[in-house]
Amino acid sequence: LGEQAPLLDAAAALRAGAWLGMFPEGRIYQDAPGLFRHGFAKLVALAAVPPSRARAGCEIEEAAVDGPSAGCGFEYPTVLPVYSEGMERVLPQDPATNKLLSVVPRTGQRVFVIVGEPVGMADILARYAGRCAPAAVAGERDSEACVAMYREMCGRVAVRMRYLRAVLRWNVRRDHGVDLGDPFEVS
Repeated sequence: LGEQAPLLDAAAALRAGAWLGMFPEGRIYQDAPGLFRHGFAKLVALAAVPPSRARAGCEIEEAAVDGPSAGCGFEYPTVLPVYSEGMERVLPQDPATNKLLSVVPRTGQRVFVIVGEPVGMADILARYAGRCAPAAVAGERDSEACVAMYREMCGRVAVRMRYLRAVLRWNVRRDHGVDLGDPFEVS
């Protein structure tokens, strides 16, 4: 399975009810949200239906679009967006390389965090059911349909993250008098 093994292990853990925190940009960006990579969306797709069942034609039930369950007896993973500002002062990074300047956190810094509403992906997964079986073998490429599905999922979460950034900045300015930047900045 090569480089796909950690992704498959994470998908299995999600199906078993585990929580997984990840940065959808593929790394930590401290200036503003970066472009979302497809890995998190592929993980959601793999966790919705195991690859072996998806390849065997196990379809996501159309009736489950608004609910938490997927076809084949599995549940859709829940994407819970969390946005924070201030970690760049706790664990600063080199702006050119994104490498930590120190592994020792700086104390006395303020970090602001906001948790959004769960982001549903059931409708997207249902729409691509039968057209997308995520590649689960090293060296195998995802189909164009899968890439389009990942792009749509990334777009949905990116919109929510930008909304959370605006709400967080607005609330922090209003409630704490701290200016984190333009709430409606486009990055």
